[in-house]
Amino acid sequence: MAGGRPTKLTPELIGQARTYLESCSSLTAQYLPTIEGLALELHISRETVHQWANEPGEFSDIVSDLRNAQAQKLLQKSITGEYNASI
Repeated sequence: MAGGRPTKLTPELIGQARTYLESCSSLTAQYLPTIEGLALELHISRETVHQWANEPGEFSDIVSDLRNAQAQKLLQKSITGEYNASI
């Protein structure tokens, strides 16, 4: 077994990540879901989010859903004129 620090990724953090995604992924939510927002919510670095996102599991699925929600919201809000289309 390889040495190293144990992961901070716990079921509680996965739950917090899912809650963050749900709170800002709807088209009516005030904020756009972002990796940076997720990192702030979980009190971890963006680099840690990216590292965990590259490992198979529920967290990587959440980050994938976050990216899809972000793209959808950017597209829809740009079409309706709520966001600048050049974003």
